[in-house]
Amino acid sequence: MHLPLSWPMSFNKDGSNGYEFDYHDGYISKGPRNLEARVKRAELILCPVDCNSHGACHKVKGLCKKHDKMLKILPSSSLSCISNALAENSPSLN
Repeated sequence: MHLPLSWPMSFNKDGSNGYEFDYHDGYISKGPRNLEARVKRAELILCPVDCNSHGACHKVKGLCKKHDKMLKILPSSSLSCISNALAENSPSLN
């Protein structure tokens, strides 16, 4: 099963006991500042390469480096890839 996602998926503290899931749909109308704002508030960014261009992944990688954020480049946007990435990083998300 593939989620309809492109650009990074991010997980942010929601102020309670959990995390909030967010994603950027890649539309240029929302602009690069919108993407950077989402990266800045994220705890973890997932960027699947099966639905993102090389340029998009490079942009996200640069933003994550600039703001010292954890980035996982995923081979696929499948539920199993996303679940595995979250499981691997769950201690850092607690």
